[in-house]
Amino acid sequence: MKVQITVVGKTLKDFVTKNEYLDYIKNLLLQTEYPALTVLPEYAWGNYSTEDINQDISEIQRSLLDNQLVVFGTSFRNSTQGNYNSAIVVTKKTINYVDKTRVLDHENSHRGIRNGSNLQAFDFMGLKIAIVICADLWDSDLLNQLINIKHADILLVPSMTVVANGHGNYAKVQWHSLAITRSREYLIPIAVADHHSNGKEYSVGGATCIANPARKSAEMQTSDDFLSLPENGKAF
Repeated sequence: MKVQITVVGKTLKDFVTKNEYLDYIKNLLLQTEYPALTVLPEYAWGNYSTEDINQDISEIQRSLLDNQLVVFGTSFRNSTQGNYNSAIVVTKKTINYVDKTRVLDHENSHRGIRNGSNLQAFDFMGLKIAIVICADLWDSDLLNQLINIKHADILLVPSMTVVANGHGNYAKVQWHSLAITRSREYLIPIAVADHHSNGKEYSVGGATCIANPARKSAEMQTSDDFLSLPENGKAF
């Protein structure tokens, strides 16, 4: 079975208004040929919470096809247990949340974000789809649970590679290497959606890519040969 994977690096900050970003996402979802997975970056919605965008997500959900699964990046999710950085996983019939398990120090100290739990692999068109959020891709124990025990077939990774100004290329090389290594280690496609544009006080890696373990050749010379890389902020 052919599955179309689209990873998108553009976030709310790349648009003037939220409605412009929503229109961009809607147009993107019209470009579906096969069963399709679409992934937006970590913190794609800036300071909006899941409650703030719930109505917008529900509106888009109504227009989805049965063969579409969308990870609408992550946003802040408030619950009685605390605050979480949660990926929003949407199909025609369901909306689910996957929490980041390796919350970084600044997320906890500045945002009050807690470590969540993530042992879900979603059924989609005969495949098992798992979502890990940014730093979670470094967690070997979590990947072992999702891939070897939950039997995930594909990993989708909303990310935000924040580094000091001017050091974005370092983050890109690091994350492309990580995606290739994990893909080879577990023989699984890995799709990373990273921010496309720098902030005022930081750089990002722009590490959006799809690592496909089937791409092998003696002619390959660089790490880029192992990846599908983005044009205009998105890769297929």
